Amino acid sequence: FYRAALAARRRYARGAGGEVRFLDAPDGVIAFRRGRLSVFLNCGTAPTPLPDGDVVICSGERPVSDLAPDDAVWILTG
Repeated sequence: FYRAALAARRRYARGAGGEVRFLDAPDGVIAFRRGRLSVFLNCGTAPTPLPDGDVVICSGERPVSDLAPDDAVWILTG
């Protein structure tokens, strides 16, 4: 996962300009964006709806509609 995350960052976020911007998210979810790449980490105990976009990488099973607890997903938007 770590290597896939570094590759995704190089491909989608390098040169994106701007700073990391934290996003509004449900309780227990950390979410931020840089350029077109958004990262969501579900630290809660319940699944949370997955935002729209193309999944670049995920830490667990590839989510279909919800992000499972203790999973992270990187999503390409726009």
